[in-house]
Amino acid sequence: MNEATSTTENVDDRFAEISPELLQGIPLHVCFHRGRSLWNRLGGTRSGVTQTTRRYSYFLSHAWAASSWSKYLALLVHFNGVPAAMAAFLTGLILGTLTSLEIMPFASWMPILAHFVPASVLFLWQDLRRILCSEPMVFLDCACIPQDDDAVKAKCVRGLSSFLGRSDKLVVLWSPDFVRRLWCTYEVAFFLKQNQADHILFIPLQVPTLWFLIYLVVWITRTTLYIADISGLYGDSIVGYLGIVGG
Repeated sequence: MNEATSTTENVDDRFAEISPELLQGIPLHVCFHRGRSLWNRLGGTRSGVTQTTRRYSYFLSHAWAASSWSKYLALLVHFNGVPAAMAAFLTGLILGTLTSLEIMPFASWMPILAHFVPASVLFLWQDLRRILCSEPMVFLDCACIPQDDDAVKAKCVRGLSSFLGRSDKLVVLWSPDFVRRLWCTYEVAFFLKQNQADHILFIPLQVPTLWFLIYLVVWITRTTLYIADISGLYGDSIVGYLGIVGG
């Protein structure tokens, strides 16, 4: 028996440690519908969330101590950020074309719409996407490993390599304490042994959080200016100011 055959059999043995009914995954859009509660170890029932699957598009690796809100925002920005940016560009392009060609006069609600459309895409893109194509299945330990059955939980933890071996990409939700967690480093090491490094995606949790805070400040500012405009607090000058900020 050559070395390649031996390696294949060893991998198959690892897969055999987990019975098919324990290979549970969650559709990507569920990660956004459940919000931070899905990441909470004591987040309540998760019945009906998981589905039996044979492969995972993404294995989500994270440290329990990291903020659940940061993880949620990181996934939103990573998976839905580009479509949201494209929606913002197209909305601005359409509104700008209509006003520049004098097809439609500029109105103070236009900048608000330019924020509302991409924000909607940011939160709902996966729901729109799954209408047209198959939805990615992901592995998230706190949802895919039973938390209320210690025996099954221990079996899944011992067979963690089976989940990793069936994953196309490893998404690391990186926080400062990630490398200090043994299971986190094990997940990266095992996956890297079986796959190329470009199949691992590192997402620093601080960056999406900062992005959301900046966007929230801009949104609140624009909304406040719009309310002030329609209330007549600043007169016609506010319309011009909104146009400058929107540009």
